[in-house]
Amino acid sequence: MKKAGFYLILASITYLIGQLVWFLTLIFDKPIFGDEIFEIILLILIYTLFGIFGFISGIKLYKN
Repeated sequence: MKKAGFYLILASITYLIGQLVWFLTLIFDKPIFGDEIFEIILLILIYTLFGIFGFISGIKLYKN
């Protein structure tokens, strides 16, 4: 349960970071990091990591 909880917390933190970056991109007209493509790739990477961590925690919970 400890490893599954760790991955669930990690997934929640990455989701929160993704929501924060997405929210900031909506507020500001200019790209935050200087390039719009970089922001899109960063958001894709963050939400992909969220999905992976959620998937791993689901597998860990299912095995227990």
